[in-house]
Amino acid sequence: MCVGPVSVKWNSVIKGYLEFERFTDQQVGDEGPFNVWSHTHSFTEVGDGTRVTDHVEYTMPFGLFGEWVYILGGRFIIKEMFNARMRATKACLEGRTRQRSVISSV
Repeated sequence: MCVGPVSVKWNSVIKGYLEFERFTDQQVGDEGPFNVWSHTHSFTEVGDGTRVTDHVEYTMPFGLFGEWVYILGGRFIIKEMFNARMRATKACLEGRTRQRSVISSV
């Protein structure tokens, strides 16, 4: 994963997989940019389509310093991660890309 010009190692595992319903990717220990990262993807049938819902629980690293980083700009980086994933998912589902899958742990 890249955050601006910085490359960040991020290792996660998939847990709680229920076919056509949900799955959760969790950061493995300290192998990522957060102290804790748990991201649940839920899928709900809505009319002729599917609603994708994200639920994220995380804690910033570095204690109070990490919280200040979040306040000063980290929240915007996280928001942009999800906006980019939303655009990629939409393009994939609309057939505008040849991606085989969309990586959720961006």
